[in-house]
Amino acid sequence: MNDTKRHITLIKTVLLALLIHIPASYGTGVISPYTKSLISEIKERNTADTLSLKSSRCDERLNCYILLENEEAVENLVSEGIEINSISGNIATASIPVCQIEEAVNIQGVKRVESGAPVSLSLDIARAETGADAVQSGTGIDMGYDGSGVIIGLVDSGLEYDHINFYDNNGNLRIKRIWQQGDNTGTPPDGFSYGSEYTTQSEIEGIKYDTPTGTHATHVAGIAAGGYRGSDFYGIAPNADIVYVKFGDNQTSVTDAISYIYSYAESVGKPAVINLSISSFVGSRDGSSFFDRVADELQGSGHLMVGAASNYGSRKMHMSGSFASPTDTVKSFMNGKYTLSNTDYIEAYGDKNSYLNVKVSLYDLANDKEIKASPVISTLRYSEYALTLTEGITGVINIYTETDYLSSRPHVFIEKKISNVNQGYAIAIKFSGASGKSVHAWGYLDDFSSNNKTGWNDGNNAYTVSEIGGTGKRIITAGAYCTKLFSQVSLNDISPSSSRGPTLDGRTKPDVTAPGNVVVSSYSDSPNIINSSYYAPYLSAGETVTVDGRKYYYGAMSGTSMSAPVVTGAMALWLQARPELTPEEAKEIIAETAREDEHTGDTDITGNTWGYGKIDIIEGIKSCLRLNSVKDAYSDNADNIKLYYSRQSESLKLLCLNDSDETSLSIYNISGQSVFEKQYGRTTAGEEYSETLSSLPQGTYIVKCRTKTRQYQLKIIK
Repeated sequence: MNDTKRHITLIKTVLLALLIHIPASYGTGVISPYTKSLISEIKERNTADTLSLKSSRCDERLNCYILLENEEAVENLVSEGIEINSISGNIATASIPVCQIEEAVNIQGVKRVESGAPVSLSLDIARAETGADAVQSGTGIDMGYDGSGVIIGLVDSGLEYDHINFYDNNGNLRIKRIWQQGDNTGTPPDGFSYGSEYTTQSEIEGIKYDTPTGTHATHVAGIAAGGYRGSDFYGIAPNADIVYVKFGDNQTSVTDAISYIYSYAESVGKPAVINLSISSFVGSRDGSSFFDRVADELQGSGHLMVGAASNYGSRKMHMSGSFASPTDTVKSFMNGKYTLSNTDYIEAYGDKNSYLNVKVSLYDLANDKEIKASPVISTLRYSEYALTLTEGITGVINIYTETDYLSSRPHVFIEKKISNVNQGYAIAIKFSGASGKSVHAWGYLDDFSSNNKTGWNDGNNAYTVSEIGGTGKRIITAGAYCTKLFSQVSLNDISPSSSRGPTLDGRTKPDVTAPGNVVVSSYSDSPNIINSSYYAPYLSAGETVTVDGRKYYYGAMSGTSMSAPVVTGAMALWLQARPELTPEEAKEIIAETAREDEHTGDTDITGNTWGYGKIDIIEGIKSCLRLNSVKDAYSDNADNIKLYYSRQSESLKLLCLNDSDETSLSIYNISGQSVFEKQYGRTTAGEEYSETLSSLPQGTYIVKCRTKTRQYQLKIIK
């Protein structure tokens, strides 16, 4: 069997095992609105030479998600020259020639094609503030923890591979694998069709940088895993191994990166936590996107993921409202001045299984009237409309409507290409829908404003957590607070730019906050960085260390891109203590141990700013150790008592096998706090006791049943 057929057979087997049910009513395949917009842009780029349009578009490939109906779809795609890179459930990532994307949805078994949306880049005090110093030194716990035996995966851009911060004490590079997804000069990783993989220390050191024009990843990696103790600015998990992916052009590439990192970790038998200090604008923000579905599928025992909440907390990029009647409107203005090179996007989603109507117009603010408008367009069917403007505002506004299959929500996608805006004019957007239903809209570059007009909505900073880092159901989302004075932000208070929750489906986000404003960490020594006037003030906040005649740089950065690797480093320490830690256990430990103070207030109220509070690494690691100590009572053949828990009835049963004295029952949460106590005294063989636990909140609990001579333990998940 050749490699291509073997690959197809493997993918078909996995798909058959994991296939998600697809309703028969879904109908024929479609291309997502963003992908339609992107294809149009590529066509415009190539119209200068119409004779070469077909060939140039076929030479250019785009990484996409493909929703599959059945396992035969994989073979059909490959037979059409489409390269499958990874698959999870019924979602594949694939490299498709641009000239074939519009035809790909007609391939048998293909339900939807979606180009991943663009991705953007979103310690001394930080260690002490979070308890990492105490964990590394072993204060109050059984030993010190430094991330040994754990993989920290990074999907980022701007890494100096041979910075001294990434070596161990013996001079061995702790960066074990690199995949540069946009570099096609070398060999791709096994199972993937693009990029170049580097696997040896000499190869990695020989490359030096993934890009000489950035340092974001150098800073992020130093926070999570920097290990040079000759500087105060080493990281949270200084002895963890690092696997790095320089991400490609969109979300699909990030999905492939996650699969690659976890696969490497499995090959060396180590747990892994992946840091995503990146974000994407496009998506429903309710956990149903292609990216979130696959990311949730790939996480699990020993596979954690941490994402940045994003840095939109200072903006009014979100607008929402409800419809009192079908004729009621929710409306707002966008006033930004952006050139054609800065294409702007607006996205809107409504309630599930409902509809939206949208109307976009050029508005004369002084005379309070529309100058030119689109028709009212419904999401009840897929539609495209181009509104061309020549008076007051010059440009084109492309409007796409659909019902989004993945979220079952009405979806409006608007692309603005504006070259000129005269004073007194704005773009007006009006939504209507069914009675009692609502709409949420987001601007990418531009914010929403009422322009002080009655009945029009201002924007706000709620619901501003972004796709990739902020919306998945299993990912741990990190917000940022201030621990170092470098700007006007109040010490220990939330960073104004830290994005706020909730998600569109109502989940509290972020999950936790960590130092992110301002954090000092490693910097690239590229001349483009150290000689830059932009970076000069940030480098002045750090230091330069010289080792064997070579200078290594440290500097400041701010944002949730910095708080996320603090949490990633924390998860690496927790994984060292408990390698089988699951995302659900990690989130529960965060909920139980995160700190509240005068700045956070009551996080039951402020959770969509602070999450559960400020990360407390040492209390969290104690919870991991408590979970490790639990042994199920079933394993002891000499038991006098058996413990049984039914999740269906939410009841705990004690079966007495022999007579026992001084029998008692205690239940503790994972922070060690007692939540249930009962004394039974003498118990007789054959007796059974049942305790209802419906009043306890969902979570993980440790049950201890004691008699005069023995103790029995059981971990339950409610």
